[in-house]
Amino acid sequence: MKRSSVIILGCIALLLPFMGIIVAWRFFDKIIIDNAEFWYGYMAYFGTVLLAAVALFQNVCADEVNNRLIKQQLRQKIGYFELRKVHEQKRVLSLNHEIIQMNGYQEVKVENPTDCLGRSDISALPVMKICLKNVGEDVILNLDILSAKINEKDVIIPCSIKVVYKEEEIWFEIENIQIDNVNNLKIELFFRLENIAGIRYGQNIVIEARKFLDMVGNNEKSSAVYIVTGFGSSIDFLE
Repeated sequence: MKRSSVIILGCIALLLPFMGIIVAWRFFDKIIIDNAEFWYGYMAYFGTVLLAAVALFQNVCADEVNNRLIKQQLRQKIGYFELRKVHEQKRVLSLNHEIIQMNGYQEVKVENPTDCLGRSDISALPVMKICLKNVGEDVILNLDILSAKINEKDVIIPCSIKVVYKEEEIWFEIENIQIDNVNNLKIELFFRLENIAGIRYGQNIVIEARKFLDMVGNNEKSSAVYIVTGFGSSIDFLE
């Protein structure tokens, strides 16, 4: 029950005696509004209803506070993604002889996709691979990728995984990439997630990367390694 409902019910209860006065006047031709005993009884009735309404209002307020505290506690225990970390921060020399600050995150790779057995599929077009890790305090349920962009262009990330356990690492493969001769990347990902308690939330991830190395394999399809220079993430609760 909401606070407004308690107030409305209390007002209706206080007006019920006056409705009885109207019924007595219209159907029985009795006027009791000037009866002193009616007003004595109504004052006692008014006090009883008012006390009951105040007590119910306080209970509703206490329930709302308790529910809010419970919801905040449930929101504190969620799973969320972060780029996998593989080394400490350091500086490296890029292909163009530029100094790049490495933040310790797993490099973003452009290479052949892998099949269900983890083998490289040399017949397919290269994909961009990003490794994300669940670093939160809970399992991620009902994983859904709502959108993905590279340098403001929409891209596709096929994903059939719905459950990601704590500390589990997932390699996401972005298809149909067009980044030939592109040195700087801005990757934007938006996930919809859920924890065990049923709290639904969204996570926005922004990855900035700089090309570090170009490679050409035996199949003459280009691949590349991008060093992560920036990483940002935010959580928005949906309910």
